[in-house]
This record gives sequence, structure tokens and C-alpha cells, in this order.
Amino acid sequence: MEYEHFAWIGVTSIVSDDADKGSSSSDSGSDKDILDALNFTPATPSFKELFASNYQGINRCNQALKYLPQLDKADPELRKRLAGEAKFLRAFMYFTLVRSFGGVPLVDHVPVTGVEADKLMTLTRKSKAEVYAFIEQDLKDAIASLPDRSTYGATDKGRASVGAAHALLAKVYLYQKKMAISFRRM
Repeated sequence: MEYEHFAWIGVTSIVSDDADKGSSSSDSGSDKDILDALNFTPATPSFKELFASNYQGINRCNQALKYLPQLDKADPELRKRLAGEAKFLRAFMYFTLVRSFGGVPLVDHVPVTGVEADKLMTLTRKSKAEVYAFIEQDLKDAIASLPDRSTYGATDKGRASVGAAHALLAKVYLYQKKMAISFRRM
């Protein structure tokens, strides 16, 4: 995942006027010299890594959402919170993807086997509006499931909270220029 962070810096800052590749001219920094020269294609490694790593995270969230209901011996409140965290993280990853690539394929479940897994390879790109609607629904679900930050103990710092979900939803609305949406606690 560490490379993914460098990929994110490359595709957001190095290709803009926010940053230069830096280092020496003999150090290519993987593909950062290509990004800095604005000579990249969709096959440039940083773009591929950003795309792949976010879908890997989305797959992990989908797996959690599939298996959490089956943990019948686990505390129901814990299952609810963990599902909220998974939806928050999945929304965050789709938000990264839609800002980077526009419309992208939506994968909202774990493929069963063979034929269904093969279908994933031919998923169609959804519109930006469809991706944003999916993100909004995941965040609304997360808001309904996540606790306030103050309920977490010291060992749980950094977990998604209802406030974090509200903040990300606000940012999602701003990116869509939905300024008139009112924010209230659910």
C-alpha cells in the first residue's frame, strides 16, 4: 500500500503545478519523471496502481460486508459498527476513484465463483452521477451505523466515526456542487 501513496502523489500533485518529481535526473522514481513531463498514458504504472489498490480495498470491504452478518455469535452492535466502517472505507475508495478517473465500474459484492468472477472482468463503466449516488448511499448507511468519536477508547483512535462520515459526505456533496443539501444528524 505504501507505493499507492506515492502513486497518489504522482497522479495528483506531480502532474499539477503543486509539486515536481525532484531527486536527480537519473532517478526515474518509477514513473514520476513521466508524470512530471506530462507524458503519461492510462497504462502509466502510477495510474494502474492507484486503480488496482483502490479496487483491492473495495474487495476487502465487500468481503467484510458479506461475512459480518454470518458472525451470529458476535455482538450485534459490533457487527453494525464494523459494517459502517466498511461502507465508510468503500465510499472513500470510490471517492478517490471517481475524482481520479470519472465514472468507474461499481462492484458492491464479492463474486461467487467462475462465471460471476468472469463477469467482473467485463463490468461497464458507470457514470460519475451513478458512482456519486453509490458513495452517498454508503455514507448515509455508515452515518446510521457509526458511533461518535467520543465513544472510542484510546486503542480505537483513527476508526471511522459518525463525524468522519458526515465530513466525507459533505466533501462528496461539495465536489458535486450540491451546496443546498442540509446536514443533520441521523
